[in-house]
Amino acid sequence: MTSAVAAMVDGPAGKLPLYEGEGAVGFDIYNGAVSRWAQHDIPNLTKCLATYAPKVKLITADPRGDAATQMSQVQSMLVQGINVLLITPAALTPTNIVGAAKQAGVPVVVYLNPPVGLQDGDVMALVGDGPVPIGTAQGEWIKKTQPEGAEIALINGDLATNYALLMQKGQKSVLQADFDSGKFKLVADKGAVNWDPANAQKEAAAVLVSNPNVKAFVVGNDGLAGGVINAIKNAGKTGEIAVIGLDGDVQGSQNILMGNQTATVIKSFDDEMNNACVAVVYALNKMPIPTEIFDTKWDDQTAPIPFKDVKVEVVDKTNLQKSIDIGSVTKEAMCEGLPAGTGAPCS
Repeated sequence: MTSAVAAMVDGPAGKLPLYEGEGAVGFDIYNGAVSRWAQHDIPNLTKCLATYAPKVKLITADPRGDAATQMSQVQSMLVQGINVLLITPAALTPTNIVGAAKQAGVPVVVYLNPPVGLQDGDVMALVGDGPVPIGTAQGEWIKKTQPEGAEIALINGDLATNYALLMQKGQKSVLQADFDSGKFKLVADKGAVNWDPANAQKEAAAVLVSNPNVKAFVVGNDGLAGGVINAIKNAGKTGEIAVIGLDGDVQGSQNILMGNQTATVIKSFDDEMNNACVAVVYALNKMPIPTEIFDTKWDDQTAPIPFKDVKVEVVDKTNLQKSIDIGSVTKEAMCEGLPAGTGAPCS
């Protein structure tokens, strides 16, 4: 199918060129322990292909955060004849994967985790939510809500991933001057290996022992925040320590409603995958990425890549409806199992 004959079809990502051929799209995620992949990303990509490429099958794989495993999975996908690879790289510099895909003539779209050290043309597009703006929003929330002298702990995702490093960069862009001046005290600056909540719990438990007066945890996502919350509970301090995460998913929303978590940063999972859908569909049709959608370039430690961002916003118990409004969670899922009188939007 060429751009000259591709019919336009309306669907979840807007009007895109229909791909009528057969084939396969490979989607190698980062770590299935993070709930968003099964709850949002894979279902949304499935809807995308059903609408715009109905004869194309989806092949997914989960490397559990291991770069060598991901390389093996991608090689298997290439052997199976995928037409496009959508990937959240486990490696900071995924040159081996990019090289294998290029040798096979398969375009690569990077999802969420920005790569480092790639060359011009190595990947077709980058879809994300801007880890720096997320970290910046978290840092600004700390400045607004925490008292002078407060002890602050950062527990990001795996600091072997650029996503976590960039979130950390955003946090410190706001807070470092306050750490330097003594307005706030940085008592921990850690990452949870493999973005695993159990590892976040271990890091938080250590902080609570060494710094029992810690006032706030800034956390890489709501799943990791769940691990931090467990550590706080085990220390007998539930509701006494501020926790801000990322995603506004079921776990994070329920923890906020129950008073276990204070706030989270939200962004639209639907918009993220719809942007990826655009890149994948255009790649299937062997058409250039539309610059009216991918309207900027990502060039942080890599050759410029066509990039599409989504907006981020902090929410707390007073405005959790916004998580529902942007599709991070349904009201039914958010409110399921919660006691009567939990509060809006559940009662």
